[in-house]
Amino acid sequence: MGAAYELAATVRETVGTGAARSTRRAGQIPAVVYGDKQPALAIALPFAEVDRKVRGGGFFTTLATINVGGEKIRVIPRDYQLDPLSDRLLHVDFMRVAEGARLTIDVPVRFVNEAEAPGIRRGGVLNVVRHTVNVSCPVDAIPEELICDLTGLDINDAVHISAMTLPEGVHPTIERDFTVATIAAPSSPDHVKHLFKQDIDEIRAEGKAEVEIAGRTFTIKKQFLDDLEEQDLQSMLGELRKSLLILHAPHDKIVGIENARELYEAAVHPKSFVSLDGADHLLSEKADAAYVGEVIGTWAARYIEMGDRDVDLDNPKQVAVRIGNEGYTTDIKAGKHVFRADEPEDAGGNDFGPTPYGLLLASLGSCTAMTLKMYADRKEWPFEEIRVHLSHERVYRDDCDGCEDDKARVDLIAREIEIVGELEEKQRDRMLQIANKCPVHKTLEGEIRVESKIVALAAV
Repeated sequence: MGAAYELAATVRETVGTGAARSTRRAGQIPAVVYGDKQPALAIALPFAEVDRKVRGGGFFTTLATINVGGEKIRVIPRDYQLDPLSDRLLHVDFMRVAEGARLTIDVPVRFVNEAEAPGIRRGGVLNVVRHTVNVSCPVDAIPEELICDLTGLDINDAVHISAMTLPEGVHPTIERDFTVATIAAPSSPDHVKHLFKQDIDEIRAEGKAEVEIAGRTFTIKKQFLDDLEEQDLQSMLGELRKSLLILHAPHDKIVGIENARELYEAAVHPKSFVSLDGADHLLSEKADAAYVGEVIGTWAARYIEMGDRDVDLDNPKQVAVRIGNEGYTTDIKAGKHVFRADEPEDAGGNDFGPTPYGLLLASLGSCTAMTLKMYADRKEWPFEEIRVHLSHERVYRDDCDGCEDDKARVDLIAREIEIVGELEEKQRDRMLQIANKCPVHKTLEGEIRVESKIVALAAV
């Protein structure tokens, strides 16, 4: 606790905005004393003396005595107000304190031994979670500060209140073991080296090494180390002048939130920040990765001219399809529209799009729905919505003895149509007839010839 001091005060006979202004014009500061089950007392104090105490530090943790016409009142400062424009002191609140009482008070935290923290020596950032700690303490033993020792802390380590030594009789008002500070990864790319510090000598000697980060194995080359040491990412971001999206997982144990914050602050607008609640550093959960992909795609659409997304599938035909030599993910371009087909994971695919038969059913279903809507609109029949449900399977043509013959099996597409609206029974029967006249339906049930040929690769 700081050294107690005494202030001479006079009683303010009138209160209110006008009276407070008059007090300030007279070179004094309006104040109030309250608490200890006594009426509030409006007083005036010497402005210069009080202003010096407020700005000198330790104001809220130091007892004072206010002498009002010979009556000495023991108090502790509880609040003060400053002018938002000039920062001039406007008003001070004091609370009476009785002998032997306990106070609830915010005590500042001082962090020591930063040089003894390996994480800070390697470029880590001290991320202060709590600059003050609210404690309960005896009125005669108010600590000026609480000491937080950073000795031995590495990047991603944290200091909890239980690790701090508090003065006798001083107890946090929060019961849980809360975090006071962490050593966060710095915004400089060079901090990444701490993730494989035990392999750095091998990388420099051999030119590369296999390292494990977040449970996965990576090959790190010496060139990567050199690049990390040469980059000044914050300066680069400030000069980038491009749209920037930063995504960070609050529970990321590899890169702390302070790192993301510093990168965001270094960048210029337009910039965006997305918190990935529940995700990990490598987005190991498929749902998290898919969500991030959708967010990035949607965000980027505002800044990138997407065009026709031709994906190099231009050709004179109506539809072009391309697949690589790995997996079954297939790019499709129909007219100016680009999308994907794939196989499910249990069939060796990535499930990035519908299966070929799924696309076939989608073609029939969409054609059916469009045909029915055109007919209903022409007839001015009332409906709200048309839903078409389809499935495909191979079934036997008839109940027969020779069903082991594959020719006895046929492709069956089951189509169920829901029409939401107040249609009569005859109208619904007619809609079913119209569904069978859908162009894709007629194509599927008609004679189909598929002519194929191998063509030369177009010149690039």
